[in-house]
Amino acid sequence: MESTVENRKVRYTKQVIRESLFELLETQPLKKITVKRLSELADINRGTFYSHYADINDLVEQLEAEIVVSMTGSIQFEKIGDVNQLQMFTEVFAHIQSHVDDFRLIFLNPESSHCLDKIIAAVYQYHAAALLRKAQPISENMIAYTFALLSSGCTQVILKWIENDFAENPAEMARLINSFAECGMTAYSG
Repeated sequence: MESTVENRKVRYTKQVIRESLFELLETQPLKKITVKRLSELADINRGTFYSHYADINDLVEQLEAEIVVSMTGSIQFEKIGDVNQLQMFTEVFAHIQSHVDDFRLIFLNPESSHCLDKIIAAVYQYHAAALLRKAQPISENMIAYTFALLSSGCTQVILKWIENDFAENPAEMARLINSFAECGMTAYSG
C-alpha cells in the first residue's frame, strides 16, 4: 500500500513541477527559468526537484521524451504503406488533438519543436521502405531529401494547426499532409 501512496505522491509532484514550468514559460524563455523560481512556484523545496531532475534542461528533456514515446507508441508504423498512409496521418493528428496538454511544452518552448522531428523521423524509416518498393525507381537520397522537406513542413503545419485551436478536424489535416507527401514523391520522376 505504501508503494501506491509513494507513486501517487511522485506523480503529483512531477505534475506540479510540470505545470509550474509551463506557467513560467508563458512569461519567460527557458534559459531564464531557475530551479529556485520553479520550486517556489510549485511550492516544493529544491531538494524535491533535484530528487527527480538534474536541472531544468533535464526536466525539459524528460518531458520531450514523454511526448515522443506517447506519440510513437500510439501509431503502428510498421503498417505504413501506400494504402494506409492517410490513415496513419489521421491517427497522428487525432493523437495530437486528444493529447494537446502533452504537446504544450512545444508551444511554450520553441526549441522543443524538435520533438515533432523525432516523431516524423520514426515515420521515415517505415515510409522510406514503402517508397523504395514502388515500381518507379527512387533513390534513397531523393527520398531523404523529399522527406526532409516534408518533415519540416509537417512540423510547421502541426504547430499552426494547434495555434489555430484545431480549426480543422484531424481527417482534414491528414488529407492536406497526405496530398503534399504524395505530390512530393510523384513530382520527382528520377
